[in-house]
Amino acid sequence: MPAVPDTLLDRDRDRVGVRPYAEEVVRTPQVRFGVDGVFDLVRVSAFVGGYGSVMPLTDPALLDGVRRLAGKPGCSWANPRCG
Repeated sequence: MPAVPDTLLDRDRDRVGVRPYAEEVVRTPQVRFGVDGVFDLVRVSAFVGGYGSVMPLTDPALLDGVRRLAGKPGCSWANPRCG
């Protein structure tokens, strides 16, 4: 089977592992709803609210997710593929 370039699996293979849910809740809107550091806040809010309705996260857990993501080398809001 030929390789399929630039699939989600190929991009995120390095992310396989156990991580706090909040880190993914913070990272996913960057990838899905951000363009050049500008975010569709309505969609971000809907995503976080929907996620929270299934897997409740506390404010401190979300803040921890932000800090974990921001502390990764090369990570910025303009570079959502970091970490």
